[in-house]
Amino acid sequence: MMNIKKYVSTLFLSGMIFSCCCGAEQTLPLLAQWDFTKGKLTSEDGKYALNLRGNTALGKVKNKTMLRIGMSRKAEGAQFGKLNPELVPQGALRYEFTLRMREPDSPNNMLVLFDSKYSFYKPSNHTGFALLLIRSDKDRTQYRMTVFAGLASGKSTPFYCPKFITLSENKEYTLAYEYDGKATFSFYLDGRKVGAQTRKGAGVLAPPKSYRGVIGDRHGSSYNHFQGDILSVRIYGKKQ
Repeated sequence: MMNIKKYVSTLFLSGMIFSCCCGAEQTLPLLAQWDFTKGKLTSEDGKYALNLRGNTALGKVKNKTMLRIGMSRKAEGAQFGKLNPELVPQGALRYEFTLRMREPDSPNNMLVLFDSKYSFYKPSNHTGFALLLIRSDKDRTQYRMTVFAGLASGKSTPFYCPKFITLSENKEYTLAYEYDGKATFSFYLDGRKVGAQTRKGAGVLAPPKSYRGVIGDRHGSSYNHFQGDILSVRIYGKKQ
């Protein structure tokens, strides 16, 4: 029979390991989630409805329903029905996507998972933010997780994962973009931290004031859609 002290010690260590592995997912409250495998475009709490754009649709892949981002030169993805500034809390946040890559349909290497900013490189809008995958020119399975962020200071800045990650076609992955509410974005692949970048003095993010959020495409363009399927989206956040 296992010694009771050893048993208690084992349970304690297991809990510590679980807590460390889960990290932010355990400390940030869930603000909203969409489970597209249930065939619904409304968040689980019924608060946030999405409207389909272009050829984007809920469709089945091997008997599993997904948000299948349309492959066209139209505006694609699923757009929020209204501005939701509360989904960009003035503190720490985490946007998490479970997705499946498809064969690239376009030579454009900038794939948008979420956008409420629209202006990226020469920003005229300093609110909202965009979460992207930028594909390598040399290897189409290699992607750099990227953020274009509007800041409450009235400025904009990009954050880049320092390493490329491997995302193969027809496989499911979970990606997370996490901000500490101060200066650092961290990037996760299937629960494993793959990199981080700090912008000294960045401060809190600015909630969108001009553009409603879009899942799976850029807000006002028609050539940066995510080239894949999205199974679920989860948003975590905490006010300062």
